[in-house]
Amino acid sequence: MKLAGNVRNGTLLLDSTHPGWYNKVDLNSLKMNVCSRCVLGQLYEGYTKGLYELGLGGMYDVASKDHLVICSFGFDVPVGGGIRERAREFEILRKLWVTAIKKRRTDDANIQEQEYCFIGAA
Repeated sequence: MKLAGNVRNGTLLLDSTHPGWYNKVDLNSLKMNVCSRCVLGQLYEGYTKGLYELGLGGMYDVASKDHLVICSFGFDVPVGGGIRERAREFEILRKLWVTAIKKRRTDDANIQEQEYCFIGAA
């Protein structure tokens, strides 16, 4: 699924620019179609500010190449279809981000546990 690959791209970008980002996102309020509650909105105090901070531009025309780049990182969904289709895609995108964030948190906890066990064994 293309959205899953887009979210992966976004997680890798955030890993390189905003270490520990996944611990700063409130999954209960995550809503990818609301600028203040999406991943970028929560990390950068606004979707547009997040785009600028990541070097992805800011305000854009949804028919532009910039929008396609933003979508390729899982921060938006491509234009097309009706309102219901976009709402469904945003919900899929939210679920993919939740899964990615939970995985990062679990991986992080496992690494910390392994480090603790290693230090404790010394």
